[in-house]
Amino acid sequence: MVTMTAKPQEQRFTFSFASVVSFALMLSLLWFFGNAGQVHACKCAEPGPPSEELAKFAAVFAGRVVSIQHSYDPDTAAPSPQDRTTIGFDVSTVWKGAVHEEMYVTTPPTGGSCGFTFKVGAAYIVYAHDSADADGGYTVSICSRTALLQHAQADVAAFGEGDTPQAGIGGPFLAQPLLLQHPDQPGVEVSVGVGSISRDGQQIITSGFVRDGSLGQTYAVVRRQGDGQVVRRWIAPDSDLVHAVPWAIVNTQYTFPVGVILAIPLDEQYPWPNQLVRRFDGGDDRILAYDAALGQWRHVPDIATFQARGYYWCNVTAADTGFFERIALGPPYRVSDVPARADYPVCQT
Repeated sequence: MVTMTAKPQEQRFTFSFASVVSFALMLSLLWFFGNAGQVHACKCAEPGPPSEELAKFAAVFAGRVVSIQHSYDPDTAAPSPQDRTTIGFDVSTVWKGAVHEEMYVTTPPTGGSCGFTFKVGAAYIVYAHDSADADGGYTVSICSRTALLQHAQADVAAFGEGDTPQAGIGGPFLAQPLLLQHPDQPGVEVSVGVGSISRDGQQIITSGFVRDGSLGQTYAVVRRQGDGQVVRRWIAPDSDLVHAVPWAIVNTQYTFPVGVILAIPLDEQYPWPNQLVRRFDGGDDRILAYDAALGQWRHVPDIATFQARGYYWCNVTAADTGFFERIALGPPYRVSDVPARADYPVCQT
């Protein structure tokens, strides 16, 4: 006997045209509302040839990216329309614009908002417009011929040799603030702004200050252009920086014990003439003075010599642990023949 097994009957589904359209529309709406906060559109025309684009833009230069900083935390928050990314360049060649050897430009934070993605260490040719932001400067977008320098041979050939950048720092500087331990509240940190100091040490953009509550010295907190190190730059009594310090705020909010101050290295590359340094952490307790004529730090052997050279305790700056290893030591000063005075003032009057 042969057993016959019935073949399963195939199920067939049919859709009307209207149902297909409705389904597609529903998916589109779900996608749109689910991504409404993430969807941005950047529309820009194809850039023209180099000479044409040079005429359109406010600045055109070549440089290597040394820093990338955001006005928001990219790890924890999505950028807002007001956020910007600040790019720091070590500029080599300028074809147009007021461009400095250390130059900062902004770009929108994402490609969807026309932001250009830079990488630290890479060299670029940069086409920038004047920024409409309150801090001024230049801004860069993907709607330009901005590109890796190695891919910009046509631009470089069209523009020729170019000019050297202006000395100093240009553009809106943005640096992540330092966090220091609050002097009176354990576990609480205080945010301190970070400015910048030019390659030659002559131009300073101030942003944050700290005051040593133990010794009374005040410092500008800056990032050196040459090596990117954040350091304390002493504000000498006869320095023009004295007028940039918001003293009322510094004295009440940014005054720390010397132990907290020492977390920021003291700047050894651009010392003030006759600046005095000493360690206050239990290490080498010699007092050194900077001899600007020699370009070296020299040991002040005793109090009599200290007084004879016209130094004051109020001008002694606190050196961090590694300071003495970073400096060039010259010969010590000769011991003074004049005995020390008991009535010698602590500070210059």
